[in-house]
Amino acid sequence: MSQAKSIIWLSFSIMLWFVVFYGSIQNAFGIWIDSATYNHCLFVIPIAIYLIWQKVPLLLKTPIKPSYLSLFVIIGMMLFWGLGFAGSINVFQHVAVFSILPLVIVSSIGLKAARIIWFPLVFMLFSIPIGEELIPVFQEITADLSVQMLLWSGIPVFREGLFIQVPGGKFLVAEACSGIRFFVSTVMLGTLCAYIFFSNTKKRIIFLLFSVVLPIIANAIRAYGIMLVGHLSGMEYAVGADHLIYGWVFFAVVTGLLIVVANYFKDEEKVDNETQEIIFSDTWVRYPFKAYMTYFVIVFVGFFAWKLVITKSIASTTQVNISSFSAIFDESQSRLKKTSPFEWSPIFDKADLGFKAKAKYPDHDISFHYFAFTGGNNAELITWENRVFDPEKWTLESSQNVEVEVENNLLKLKSLELFSNAGESKTVIYWYQVPGLVSSNKLHIKVMQAMNVLMGLGRGGVFMSVSASGLGKDERLLKWLQANYLQLKQAYISSEDMQGTQQSSVAQ
Repeated sequence: MSQAKSIIWLSFSIMLWFVVFYGSIQNAFGIWIDSATYNHCLFVIPIAIYLIWQKVPLLLKTPIKPSYLSLFVIIGMMLFWGLGFAGSINVFQHVAVFSILPLVIVSSIGLKAARIIWFPLVFMLFSIPIGEELIPVFQEITADLSVQMLLWSGIPVFREGLFIQVPGGKFLVAEACSGIRFFVSTVMLGTLCAYIFFSNTKKRIIFLLFSVVLPIIANAIRAYGIMLVGHLSGMEYAVGADHLIYGWVFFAVVTGLLIVVANYFKDEEKVDNETQEIIFSDTWVRYPFKAYMTYFVIVFVGFFAWKLVITKSIASTTQVNISSFSAIFDESQSRLKKTSPFEWSPIFDKADLGFKAKAKYPDHDISFHYFAFTGGNNAELITWENRVFDPEKWTLESSQNVEVEVENNLLKLKSLELFSNAGESKTVIYWYQVPGLVSSNKLHIKVMQAMNVLMGLGRGGVFMSVSASGLGKDERLLKWLQANYLQLKQAYISSEDMQGTQQSSVAQ
């Protein structure tokens, strides 16, 4: 029994990690189950455990010594998790949680012993459901490469954003066609194969690069093949269900190719006929360092208490007041509803308040959209559900940062040029506003929301946009904004600003 004391402590520390971060772990598990992009994450921890198990005989022979440096890194990752929790930035929380897990092991056994199982510990990071942020980039890469392949095949192509027109029909490089699902799972598998099949560092790096490039090229070939078949068959094949079936078959073929290449170029295995006996180092037998155990428990208990404080702060709400809009828009034009009366609208279905109106400047129609989130119903200002445009109906032709000066303040906004599948075009300028920041950068807004929560100001915020039909309307929209921004800005009032004033209703 004395031999198991250090193992019992290690098991307890991992269990403490699981209990303290249960909410984030449950959230990640839900993503692994529900999103086909991250189904492979379900296998990461079991694979890592198996790889560690293979090293157990060597690991237990190695002296252990708690690493206080790793404990400090854990504290840093806890602060990072708190920032993600306060701002509802799931990726921050997931990065922190699944970085802390291997750090817990490293801090308990020390750096020397951790070197024995370095790969399984690093491999655990593939549990982080991350990568969908690259979808727009991968859509562009897929569209660029597939269009070039069509041109090489002698097929005339007309491209508008992500819409690709060939004589046989029209295709959209949608989010599902970006290949991100294929990419993240292939890179994970390629990393595993590089570790298993190769012992030479140079070979491992080369194969890892191969596993990064392969899915990008392969997805472009898949998209090209689908468009080619659709063109040659008069859109009779490679559409609808065929599209998905061909994609999965191609995915299976490329995955098999990755494994075949790894097996063909693998290093020769060293034959080890010795039976590895489980022998404990005396440092494993001795009870873990009491000082380290005390500090470890204090860190986790202190973090749990801090988490409760943040949770209470998140519950505070902000207030909105759109009375300032009356100076800009006629009452007959305004709509305090979540359904848009116009042909185009951003998608913010869970907003606490939605306002849409049209204005003339000087004699051209300008559409204005406003969506407010008070933070009281767990609905978030920035999430994958909220979109500036519907990707099923519109595609992005170009985007750029634009600036407008208001009262000596330079506001940095985002301008988009969009095409619809019906041939329409539109210029859109949008931004987000939270206490202390006006920006079109989602990450900056999320971080500021987190800081506001930590300061007790709540998580509320608003989205606003102005748009006009046609491309290249930035100058007209910016002039309208310069003339009316002060009234627009007043439509968001933080809970701090509302103290001592009459509370406005969001359901006017």
